[in-house]
Amino acid sequence: MKKLSLYAYLLLFAMSTLMFTSCGDDDSTDPEPEPELNIIEWAEAQGDYTLLLAAAEKAGLTETLADPLADYTIFGPKDPTFQAFLDLAAGGSLDNVDAATAGAILSGHALLGSRSSTEITTGFTTSLGRLALDPDGTNFTSSMFLNADGGVAINGGTAATGGATVVEADLKASNGTIHVIDNVIAPAKIVTFVAVDPDLSMTLEAVSRGDLGIDFAGAAGGDDILTVFAPNNAAWEAFLTANNFASIADIPASALALALGKHIISSDINVRSTDITDGMTAANLAAGTITLGTTNGVTVNAGGATTATVVEADIQAHNGVIHKIDAILD
Repeated sequence: MKKLSLYAYLLLFAMSTLMFTSCGDDDSTDPEPEPELNIIEWAEAQGDYTLLLAAAEKAGLTETLADPLADYTIFGPKDPTFQAFLDLAAGGSLDNVDAATAGAILSGHALLGSRSSTEITTGFTTSLGRLALDPDGTNFTSSMFLNADGGVAINGGTAATGGATVVEADLKASNGTIHVIDNVIAPAKIVTFVAVDPDLSMTLEAVSRGDLGIDFAGAAGGDDILTVFAPNNAAWEAFLTANNFASIADIPASALALALGKHIISSDINVRSTDITDGMTAANLAAGTITLGTTNGVTVNAGGATTATVVEADIQAHNGVIHKIDAILD
C-alpha cells in the first residue's frame, strides 16, 4: 500500500471536520415552532386572565384579538392586577364598567404590530386606544410613552402616573406578542405626558410653579379639551440664556404665566397637525392669537418675533393634544 502524502492526510482531515461541523450546525439551527394559539386562546390557556377576557367580551374586542390576520402588541394585566384596578376605580366589579369604557381602556393596552421587548424604543408611540374628542364624533388614537431604559415602562411605569411596568416580556401568540404588566394603564391626560417625557421636564417645572395665578398643571389634568404647544428642554435652555435667567424659578411669575398662556389654544378643541392649514389662527389663553403655518413644516407664532417649529406632533392625550416645539413664544 502506498503511503498517503501529508497533503492527502490534511485534505481528509479538513473534509471530515467540515462534515462534522455541518451536521452539528443542522442540529442547532432548527427553527422554533410557530405559536398555535391566538391572543384570546393564549389568555384562556393561562387561566389568570379571566378579567381581561371578560372585559374584551364586554367591549366587543374578542374577535379582534382572535383575528388570525392581525398582528398586535398587548400589555396584559393578570387577574390580581386587573382586580386591584377595579377595586380602586369601579367598585370592585367589571359590572360597573360600561362597554365603551372597557373598550377605551383595553384598546389603550394594545399597539398595532408585534414588538418584542428588544424592539421597543424610548419615546411616544400610538396605541389603539380610541378617543372621541370632537363634537362630530371623530375618533383619535391615544398616544403612549414607552421607556426602554433598563426594561419597559409605560407612561411613567407607576400607578402614580397611571402607568405600568413590564414584569414578564415576550410571550408569543400566533397573532402578536404579550407583555405582562403590573398595573392597568389609565387613560393619560396632557399633564401625564408632560410629566413622563424627559424632554418636557422643564415645561413641567414651569407649569407646576405655584405663584402663577393660573393652575396650568390642573388644567392639563382636567376634563376640558386643550391643544398645547409645549416647548422642549432645548427651547427653555435657549430662552433662559437669551434672557439671562439661571433657571425657570428666576422668571418673574407674571412673565411666565403670560408666556405659558400663549402656548395653549383657548377654545375647547383638539387641533391635530392634519387639521392645520397655512395661516390658520386661534385664540390663546393669553388673550392673544396664535398663527399657524405649514410652508416649512408646522410653525406657530403668537404675535411676537419668535416663530417656533413643531418638532413632534400629535401626542394625543385623553383631554387634548400636545405638539412639541423648539422655541418659547413671545
